[in-house]
Amino acid sequence: RSLATVPLDVILEVTFFMDFQDSLHLLATSKSLQSPLSLKDLWVKILGRMEKVHMQPLLCPFGVNIPDLLMEGLRKLAIHAYSLKKNWSSARAIPASVRKFKLGRDYQ
Repeated sequence: RSLATVPLDVILEVTFFMDFQDSLHLLATSKSLQSPLSLKDLWVKILGRMEKVHMQPLLCPFGVNIPDLLMEGLRKLAIHAYSLKKNWSSARAIPASVRKFKLGRDYQ
């Protein structure tokens, strides 16, 4: 039986229990499954799972609710959160950027 014959809602439900990258790989395996890549609900649920189940911090702008973001913002937020998780869990984590700033003289 082909994956394309499995109902879309079942496939989406399965992706919510998978790692972010594995979900994207599964959805990219077939043209019939690529339409969910643009579904806003998919991105909102993936981000919710990252935040609640995997305890990943999401760098969402202060005061902005995740469901209020446009689809491109949701996608970027998910990719950024996954990249951070992957880097932090690496044995050789690399900071993305280092910033210097001056402190006052009275800093002890």
